[in-house]
Amino acid sequence: MIRNYIRIALRTLWKNRFMSAVNILGLSVGISAALVIWMIVHYDLSFDKFHKDRDRVYRIVSQLDFSGMQIKTSGVPIGMLGKLREQSTGVEKSTFLYQYSPNVKVQEQKFGVQKRITFAEPEYFSLFEYKWLYGSPAVLKSPLQVVLTEERAAQYFPGTALPDVIGREVRYDDSVRVTVGGIVESLKGRTDFTFQEFVSMQTVISDKGMRSTRGWDNWNNFNSAISMFVLLKPGVAPEKINTQLENIIKDHADKDSKNQYFLQPLRDLHFQSDFGAFDQRQADLPVLYKLGALVVFLLLLGCINFVNLQTAQAGERAREIGIRKSLGSSRGKVMAQFLGESFVLTTFAAILSVFLVPGILYAFSSFIPDGVTMAMFAEWQVFLFIPLLVLVVSLLAGIYPAFVLARFQPVKVLKNQVYGVNSKARLRQVLTVSQFAIALALIMATVIVGEQTKYAYRKSLGFDKDARFFLKAPGWKYNTVALKSKLEAIPEVEGLSYGYAPPSSPGTSSTTMALGTGAMAEASMVEVKYIDEKYVPFYNLKLAAGRNLLPSDTVKEMLVNESFARAAGFTKPEDAVGQLLTFNDIKKPVVGVIADFHTKGMQAKIPPLALTAGPMAKTSLHVSLRKNADAHRAMDKIKAAWEQVFPDDEFKATYVDDTVAQFYAGEKKLSKLLTWATGVAIFISCLGLLGLAIYATRQRTKEIGIRKVLGASVGSIVMLFSKDVTKLVCIAAFIASGVAWYAMNSWLQNFAYHINIPWWVFPAAAAAALLLALATVATQALKAAMVNPVRSLKSE
Repeated sequence: MIRNYIRIALRTLWKNRFMSAVNILGLSVGISAALVIWMIVHYDLSFDKFHKDRDRVYRIVSQLDFSGMQIKTSGVPIGMLGKLREQSTGVEKSTFLYQYSPNVKVQEQKFGVQKRITFAEPEYFSLFEYKWLYGSPAVLKSPLQVVLTEERAAQYFPGTALPDVIGREVRYDDSVRVTVGGIVESLKGRTDFTFQEFVSMQTVISDKGMRSTRGWDNWNNFNSAISMFVLLKPGVAPEKINTQLENIIKDHADKDSKNQYFLQPLRDLHFQSDFGAFDQRQADLPVLYKLGALVVFLLLLGCINFVNLQTAQAGERAREIGIRKSLGSSRGKVMAQFLGESFVLTTFAAILSVFLVPGILYAFSSFIPDGVTMAMFAEWQVFLFIPLLVLVVSLLAGIYPAFVLARFQPVKVLKNQVYGVNSKARLRQVLTVSQFAIALALIMATVIVGEQTKYAYRKSLGFDKDARFFLKAPGWKYNTVALKSKLEAIPEVEGLSYGYAPPSSPGTSSTTMALGTGAMAEASMVEVKYIDEKYVPFYNLKLAAGRNLLPSDTVKEMLVNESFARAAGFTKPEDAVGQLLTFNDIKKPVVGVIADFHTKGMQAKIPPLALTAGPMAKTSLHVSLRKNADAHRAMDKIKAAWEQVFPDDEFKATYVDDTVAQFYAGEKKLSKLLTWATGVAIFISCLGLLGLAIYATRQRTKEIGIRKVLGASVGSIVMLFSKDVTKLVCIAAFIASGVAWYAMNSWLQNFAYHINIPWWVFPAAAAAALLLALATVATQALKAAMVNPVRSLKSE
């Protein structure tokens, strides 16, 4: 019986090759999108599932208060862990990591700046289990020891047997010389703990310079390179430890501090991007949910197409159904036959979608995680998803046509009284409106995201960023003083300035400050930028009041921005000039007020900011070239100067433009995704409309013939059909406008500075959709109108 159903299904699909191809194409697009998104969702949800006692592992994180602006970070004061070990009774194990990105040199071979290096304690390996190939965690109790993974050992010592790697030397920043004391296997499975080198924490503790630079004893140090982990004892609630953290910080923080410290479950490490995950890509659960919703929409669009096109062919299948029923076939068997056709067609679509997946992965490689590859088809969760999806889609797409067609009465069918499903025409119209409403909403969303992104790029940031880049000195012991003296001799170089970071950058350096009588009267966390006296004119920052800094190598005087002055209670910028600002418990004069400029993307409000001189400023050198300079030749000279000053370190120039662009990487990816989804939705919607057009022209064949006999022109008949589709698209546009406005208005609230939704987006999207719809319908209407009336009016 099943073989018979499949044979007839294949024969029917071949007979109606065009309609079958349209159905397969529409469903394959939805299924391929579902496959890719399921691979992404499965990939992200499988991170760090293999750790022992993972439900009891937590990371200590911070939420810092910057004058009412909340900033979340993994960084916590280093001294907190020692106090927690002394005072807490609910913690079974604890450890912390301090990320490190030095220039690496092994013997005479340079490896440049290496990532995935961290300072670590022996306790780390009791909290997270690694397989030790050589050595043990005890080697990290001594300074200047390093544990390598098997992969990193092969990179640094190619061709050397692993036992012979033990005892070899690795140099960091040409000043820290460590000895390989152990080798471990990398963690198996998907994980955010991708470290390849573990340098003993005692290396830092035993070096006063390294301790000082890393703020070891500073309870206001919230460096995001720090990550502290604890394993709670069974039955201990995280809230208990949160309370203990509050009590610990009270003895060391300012009494009016609003900073908060609490535990973050290990299971959230990969998803809460506010706190970071060792500078690696993180997933966003709301985004994953939205991707899931997008899959549902695309599959629904494909299923709606199937319903429209199947019911449009009802007239052609009616006589077949009547004959089957007259020969004794039951309603259930007829339904089974049509569901079988749906299953076969969906299976073909699924096979085609598997071949489409590599193309989608390649086209969206910038959006899709690197670990999502075709190799995931070997995982049972992905492999079983395909037949499950086929069954669900087959049922969703085929149940309504099967139910409706199986209801045909043999007597009426064989008397040629059934040519379609007249009573269900309204349902098909509703389905078509739904399709176009989804497509229109996506069009509107795509345009609004694009407009906001353009606004973010075009809005004045309050400083000049074009043709400016900066060079960062390698390692904490180096500065760029010698480099600057060499670059001053290059004629193509127009401006040079010291500055720890550009005006707008992802990183944040902060400390406690107090000023005035307003919200800043008590010590509060304030962002600070370390600069020299040339930094303000170099970036064309505007002085709202006072003067610029005088040349100095230490913190002697301060500049504040307008937001800081207002928060301090000064109504006019000039009122803040001459006031004393408390900086790390030392009073410094405010000599000038800088006009507000954006230190972050448009997502964040401009925070209170202080600028001052200091030795940290000289760790980076900012460079601008003359307008008519040969940029390639100038960069070659600058690179040559770098290699003279830092011969063992890789040259890397970071353009300020690129730094600013990082703030909108997510929006660019969203725009690309929406553009793709919009194209797919429009394509599938037009296929559905094609089905409705085919149905309408078949139902009204005789009417068209009579109209032509009575003198109707081809154009008037095309207009007759176009009127109906215009009404459907207008209804869809009305629905989509409300949905799109609400959704995008909510999305824009994520930006402190954003556009007002342009009014023209809605009619423009509706007009574009209407043109596509009319083009689709006009082809079928024109075809029907060109038929000779004699053929359309003759009776069989």
